[in-house]
Amino acid sequence: MACLVPKPSWRPACRLPEALCAGRRGRLVLIEPHGLLRDSLAHLISNHIREAIVECYDCLEDVVPGPAALLLIGVDARGDDAAETVRAKFKTLRGLCGDAPIGVVLRSDDAALRRTLGALGVAGVVQHEASLAVAIAAIQLMWVGGSCFPAEPSRDEENAAAQSSPAPPAPEPSRRMAYCELALTSRECDVLRMLREGRQNKIIAFELGISESTVKVHLRNMMKKLHASNRTQVALGASPEG
Repeated sequence: MACLVPKPSWRPACRLPEALCAGRRGRLVLIEPHGLLRDSLAHLISNHIREAIVECYDCLEDVVPGPAALLLIGVDARGDDAAETVRAKFKTLRGLCGDAPIGVVLRSDDAALRRTLGALGVAGVVQHEASLAVAIAAIQLMWVGGSCFPAEPSRDEENAAAQSSPAPPAPEPSRRMAYCELALTSRECDVLRMLREGRQNKIIAFELGISESTVKVHLRNMMKKLHASNRTQVALGASPEG
C-alpha cells in the first residue's frame, strides 16, 4: 500500500533556485523495497521539494495508477534486476503512470545496466553511495525536467585498469590540497571539491551561482594545470608531474 509522507514544519535551504522548484506541484512516486532507504529518501524529498506529494511503495505491483510528475525506482544489478527485468519494470511503470520522467536509485553499478538505463531514456541516476546533498540535488534536477548522471570512467581508463598491474596508492589528501592551493584558483578549488563529491556541471553551477558554461571553462583550465585528459582524472587528482 502507498504511504504518503507528511510535510515537515521546517525545510532546509533548497539547492536549486526557488523559481525552478516552485510551480510544479504533483505526485512523486517512489518504489524501493528497502524500508530504511525508501523512508530516508521520502523524508529527504519532502524536506527539500515542498511541491512534491510523495507516495512510497515497496513493490511495483502496489503502485496506484494515475499521472505523476516524477517516478523514482530502486534498481539493484546484483539481484534480479538484469537488463530485461529492468525493461519490463519500466514498461509496466509507464503503463501505470504515463510518460512521467523516471529516475533510478542504483544500489550497485554495472556497465551493461547503465547502457540499458541510457537506452530507456531515464531522467537520471542516484547512486547508493552518493551523499545526501548529491542525491537531493539530482532528484531536484529531475523534478524540474533536467537530468543528472554520475560521471563514468573513459574507455582508456577502463582498459588501463584492466591491463595494468595494481595501481600505486593515491596521493595523500594533504598533498592534493597543497598542490590545489598552489596551482588552482580559489574558484577552481571549489569546482574540484564538488567534482570529488560526484556533482555534475549543472549542480556545480547552481551551487556556485555561475553558469554551466563557466563551469566548463574552469574544468578546461584545471585539466591543463593538472595535466589531466578528462574530468575523472581531475576529480581523482592528477599528478602535478603529468
